[in-house]
Amino acid sequence: MNDVFYERYKQIRDRAFEFSNIERLCSFLPLKEFIDQEKLKAGDIFEFGFQLGIDMFLASDAEYINLSTEDTEIIGRILFNLIEREKDPAEKLLKQIQREAVIGIFGHTSTEVLCEILNSLTDRTLKEEKCNPYSKEYYRKYIKVKSILERMGKEEREHIQRELASGDIDEGANYYYY
Repeated sequence: MNDVFYERYKQIRDRAFEFSNIERLCSFLPLKEFIDQEKLKAGDIFEFGFQLGIDMFLASDAEYINLSTEDTEIIGRILFNLIEREKDPAEKLLKQIQREAVIGIFGHTSTEVLCEILNSLTDRTLKEEKCNPYSKEYYRKYIKVKSILERMGKEEREHIQRELASGDIDEGANYYYY
């Protein structure tokens, strides 16, 4: 693993932190606004995984803004099959890291644990690769998400309000939400 690999890994990891923190604050639906359409068109596993998850949710009759465990497993299998086509070992590992990030975020894995999962896929130890999942950029994204929520339709906001009221979000999310 070389410096180019680690630079790409850090970009993936930081993007995963952004998505994870936003998901913890208010669900994954606002993430649709953050999907990079150029990367999606280029077949990026991370962007494709999130678009797939959002599409699956919107096609379902789910009561809360969460994907079922079964939906998350289906997304994981689809991404796994796409990754298996990759021949370059370094590129394949980066795609596996993206897959783990998508599955972890849809599975509501805390950002701190997600950091450990992603780092465990590289040969860097946690001491060498420190994670700061709550950067200034995170707070900028939070403000943007709030503005997206304000623009959402009544039905979408009600879904989010039901999820927040149900108590299905973790305490860390409550802390940063208020």
